[in-house]
Amino acid sequence: MLNFLSLFLGPVFAKEMVEMARRKRYFFNRVLYGLVLFFALWIVWENHHFQIQSGKVTLRVMANLAATMFQAVSIVQYGAVFLFVPLFLCGVIAGEREERTLDLLFTTQLRDREIILGKLASRTVALVTLILCALPVMSIIMLFGGVDPDSLLRTQSATLLAMLFAGAHAIYFSAITKSPMGALVRTYWWMAVYLLGIPAITGMILSGTRSSPPAEMFCLAALFMMNPIGPFAAALEVFTYNQMASYAGQWFYPLAFIIPVCLSLTLLWRAVVRLRLPPSPFALFLKRLSLVRAVRGGFARVTGAIAVPFRALQTPARWIRNPFWLRARQARVYDREGYIGRIQWLSWFAAAVFLGLILAFHHRELSRDDTCIPFLVIAWLIVIMLMVILAGTSLVGERRRGFLDLVLMSPLSPREIIDGTLLAVWQHVRRSYSLVLVLALLFALTEAATPGALLCSLLTATLFCALTGLYGVLFSLPAKTIPGALVPTFVFPVLMNLGVVFLMPTFREASGPALWIMSALAFIGASLWVRRRVSVASVSAFLIAMHLAVTSVAVCWTWRNNNQWEYPIAAAHAGHLAFAPLGSRGLGKWFYGIDNEALMLVCYWIAVIVNFAWARGWAIRNFERLVERTDVVLNGHQPLADQVSRQKHRRPRPVPIELASARQTPEQLD
Repeated sequence: MLNFLSLFLGPVFAKEMVEMARRKRYFFNRVLYGLVLFFALWIVWENHHFQIQSGKVTLRVMANLAATMFQAVSIVQYGAVFLFVPLFLCGVIAGEREERTLDLLFTTQLRDREIILGKLASRTVALVTLILCALPVMSIIMLFGGVDPDSLLRTQSATLLAMLFAGAHAIYFSAITKSPMGALVRTYWWMAVYLLGIPAITGMILSGTRSSPPAEMFCLAALFMMNPIGPFAAALEVFTYNQMASYAGQWFYPLAFIIPVCLSLTLLWRAVVRLRLPPSPFALFLKRLSLVRAVRGGFARVTGAIAVPFRALQTPARWIRNPFWLRARQARVYDREGYIGRIQWLSWFAAAVFLGLILAFHHRELSRDDTCIPFLVIAWLIVIMLMVILAGTSLVGERRRGFLDLVLMSPLSPREIIDGTLLAVWQHVRRSYSLVLVLALLFALTEAATPGALLCSLLTATLFCALTGLYGVLFSLPAKTIPGALVPTFVFPVLMNLGVVFLMPTFREASGPALWIMSALAFIGASLWVRRRVSVASVSAFLIAMHLAVTSVAVCWTWRNNNQWEYPIAAAHAGHLAFAPLGSRGLGKWFYGIDNEALMLVCYWIAVIVNFAWARGWAIRNFERLVERTDVVLNGHQPLADQVSRQKHRRPRPVPIELASARQTPEQLD
């Protein structure tokens, strides 16, 4: 089969498939994805098993159970497409260009089409086998009834469409970008704008204007035909699909694939055309326009005038002792092409556009209690996504470029390397964090939330983002590849905000003790694993288990508080603690059933701070093992760097007179 496909896709496809079959990260990804699917099915079963245990097993109950399982598996499968496809495809061309191995491919007789399609097809085949492994499970679910066989075909076709759409965007931005990190950020940003931003703006305009029903139907139909999420949403709900089929006919669903497929094929064609050309950002084209130059000049003068009073508050460069931080302040270390900076300014522009739409069409909504939550949630998602991408690709990118080896030969201490890298990541994320502060100040002025609630929310989210950045830096230190560092960095916030929540409907009143037992067992197993072998998987498992253990100890007193079984899971949930205070005016109504919510917040803050300090100290102590200078460490001796530093500060021992005279020559004695 491999030889048959290589005849059409070229030798690059065969070579990549053989290499990927030997890489362990694809095996771990399959295991992780299978566990997520199993957990989703378990949650659905726990929500419906009481009807089966009560003896009321009817065809309706089994059909509802099967339909809920089908929807849960389909959603997990569809979400995994947009998470894994850019993650594994954005570095296929940009990584080759960064390592200067793409020029070697250009010297061969391979055509550009074979290079692009070979790398795209190899990753796509691996991801198809990963994501569509739930197909047998979904087929078995159909035996319980409640699931239309045509719905299974429609959901799988919509998933393959999303895979083509995300893969085309990832390979295109990888071909026109110099670095894998820039390609990854651009892919996620423009897919979010196309898939979520345009429908949100259209919905706000339609809901705020008195347009005619035909005009609304035309706009909604256009969004359905352009957005690949539309066919999936229609295939997931049988009632919605039947209603749309009664209005537009049975051919509306195949027609919804035309525009996304054409757009994907256009991006693939552009990737083939732009492969041998040097990456030129779109900003170079905009700079040639006179209007853009005038706007940029005016904006620079305005920002310069505004920044004059705040220049005294900035840290002078001569006071900075950390060379990594000074390097990041003087140059864009992790954003050489400037894509991340422009995307952060575009996020400011997007926030201004949405605020303008609210003022124009829904001005009364600006002062409501729950208005600030969507803005702050999206802003914090941008911050944490940038933190994950920058921190996860920080030191592993330096290793791939050979800079980390030069740093390890320098007299820089491990503390300076880790702290400087974390500060350099912050230097690139500070614009998005400033947007969060501005939005919080705006909603405090409009009385959409109280200043105390906003302050607590900012502090909770800031501490969690700082811990995520530190974990990303530590995960990238022993990593060999960029996906190998990004996967655990993505897993940490997802597990803390989504995975832990599933313990509440599973164990209910015993969710707190279940979390304690699982975190203790995970910490013991991960400790033994990381002592035996240092790798990205062992380090990530150890640090994540440590975070669960520390937060569990800090909030264990909330268990059975006023008979609320959702604690202490909710008390250790960063998203709940950050955004629950914003929905009400009174400080005592933040958390239902907790008598002292301020103490719960303080305990969580202390737990995160202690975890941050401990993880940083652990990484500094085990720095030699993390960077794989383990030849002498594993044998029980001191590292080479420690031996050199100790010899420098060791005092010379006094030599006895007899030994000194014995070492002298006869001429010296005379």
